[in-house]
Amino acid sequence: MTTMQIVGGRRLRATGVCALQIDGEVSTLADIAAHPLPIASGGARAVSIVRVIEQLDIARVYRLLLEARRVLAADGELTIELPDHEAVLARWARGEISDARAAAVFCAYRRVTPAFWGAPAIEPAMLRAWRDRGSPMRLAIDLEQAVVDRETGYRFERRNAWSRDELTALLQSVGFDVGRCTPGAAGTLVCVARPAVRLDERHYRWVWDVYTRRLRQRTPSQPAPSFVTDGRLVGVVPTAAIDAVRALLATAPIVRVTAADSAPGYLSNANLSPDAEVAINRDNQYLALGPPVLAAIASVLEALAAPVRACLGTPWRVVNLRAWRTAAHADRIEANGWHRDEPYPEMVRKVLVYLSPASATTGTTEILHDTGERSIVVGPPGTFLVFKNLELIHRGVPPTTGERLILEITVAPHLVDDLRPVCAGQNADFPLLPWMPLEHLMENLCKTH
Repeated sequence: MTTMQIVGGRRLRATGVCALQIDGEVSTLADIAAHPLPIASGGARAVSIVRVIEQLDIARVYRLLLEARRVLAADGELTIELPDHEAVLARWARGEISDARAAAVFCAYRRVTPAFWGAPAIEPAMLRAWRDRGSPMRLAIDLEQAVVDRETGYRFERRNAWSRDELTALLQSVGFDVGRCTPGAAGTLVCVARPAVRLDERHYRWVWDVYTRRLRQRTPSQPAPSFVTDGRLVGVVPTAAIDAVRALLATAPIVRVTAADSAPGYLSNANLSPDAEVAINRDNQYLALGPPVLAAIASVLEALAAPVRACLGTPWRVVNLRAWRTAAHADRIEANGWHRDEPYPEMVRKVLVYLSPASATTGTTEILHDTGERSIVVGPPGTFLVFKNLELIHRGVPPTTGERLILEITVAPHLVDDLRPVCAGQNADFPLLPWMPLEHLMENLCKTH
């Protein structure tokens, strides 16, 4: 049995390269989460990841941990060491370290030109307000949004703020049971975990990963290279199909978004605050999808069958549908604030179909690319966007006048194409188990949710 250690540090942060040690032999590992680890499945008795997790963006964190889970033997052990951010948060609150230093610790950024790392230029009072109202992860999200909005020369590189509870939930989601998570030497946090013996919904990322890998073995095709590289595909649905959906939605009843509006067996945003709920329903009108609307949406789904299949590299099915209008000058919060769809497994994608023209003035979606460049989706009614909603930082762009009308389709790999409409709720994300039957969510819930 093999032992593996992956060690980061400043070199990883600056170059993406870290030390890889397998049975005492040291080599380098570049772009740590882009390729499989060089060990067969179940071939490692121990994997140690030291000062790496905090230097990766969330998508790479998931890929690395899923790979660690794959290579570990059933009785193997994973050890993770990273800065103890709860301790840093406490020291910051006591005034023992500066605002700038703490901001750099919780979230680091690299300016594209010239290249350097550092803390964002944000007022100390704003930093402290964020610090005092939320968790390390919430602080990191606030910092990310502020940097993207106010420091256009910066590129967001990593999110390193993990509390014990957040890290435990993360490890569970990728198929581990956590034994302990305790303070280590020099202000670090050390977590020890083992592969879960009995998988359940808590381990949903690992379940989705195994499911998709096995599905790909049965499917000769792979995701289109252009989608793998660019992370998005833009096209146009035929006008007739769009006109029919838009006309029916004009008289569709409005439904209120609530935290409880999610089907059983689905992951949802359980942390939707009362203030956020008020803002979402103030700035947006979510629409009930009755049988006539669903019949019209069927033509849209049929037009999307081939392009979505090319992006996923497998057959697919619908796992949720939502449609809503966004008012002019809506607040830049929630979906209209910079974010990644972090609960989502990498293989569950979103498709946005713009039922009104897509532009900076009529409303659209803005994407922040790895290069630091930004782009918006532009096109006539019927323009659609399939994109890597976990990897790409993005936000909705409200219209400056009128309303933006959009249809959101959440899609997932499946054994065969299943384009039947599914409505799991306005606050539903995706089924925790990929093989979950969805027949009871077809049509009947679309009318009431």
